[in-house]
Amino acid sequence: MSLRWTIGDLDLAGLDRFASLLALLLEVGDTIALTGDLGTGKTTFARLLVGHIAGGPQEITSPTFTLAQRYDAGRLTITHIDCYRLRDAGEAEELGLDDAAAEGIVLIEWPERITAQLPPDRLEIILEDSEDEARRRVSAAGHGGWAQRLERLKALLALLDEAGWSDATVSWMQGDASARSYARLEQDGRAAVLMNAPRRADGPALQDGRSYSAIAHLAEDVRAFVAVDMALREAGLSAP
Repeated sequence: MSLRWTIGDLDLAGLDRFASLLALLLEVGDTIALTGDLGTGKTTFARLLVGHIAGGPQEITSPTFTLAQRYDAGRLTITHIDCYRLRDAGEAEELGLDDAAAEGIVLIEWPERITAQLPPDRLEIILEDSEDEARRRVSAAGHGGWAQRLERLKALLALLDEAGWSDATVSWMQGDASARSYARLEQDGRAAVLMNAPRRADGPALQDGRSYSAIAHLAEDVRAFVAVDMALREAGLSAP
């Protein structure tokens, strides 16, 4: 299963915004394949993404000669791999892709040189030249489990546009022990919290045909959050 999304022709600010939203969804085990010709901005995008994961700008260079570069970016360890100089697929086995993914996330430039070693679940970012030299045509392809997650990323981008936060600075926030993730939005002196709460699966029946989430009265979607939010606002209190 795969999904392709043409994001559009982005300038550096637009590319940075896309990287900031993608950073919110990344977790240990993810592989991001960066595809594009020389000079299309693969390393630039990697730098932006690493910076948003780390919580601030990072100085990184393409590991063209070292082949792999490791970054401790706080909440995630990142292994940045450049396959441009690989002579054959056998050399790819020495890069330790599985070990790197087990420890954090993997960014791969020139992934087409190690196609056989790429995991079935991965996100591909395609960078191409556009008619405007200051912009790059950006597309994304979600393979395997990343197809559904890419749909989620599209929904987040659409939500910010519809809610009037299209130019917001997006910063990851430490969340709770749930599957939800959070980000702080700042724009024109305003601030808000973005909560990413994908619908939870019920899980197996445990007692009287009910799942654990039903027994424990866990929120399976955002309706409960919206109800509490509205109640707080009606009471004159501040709410996200």
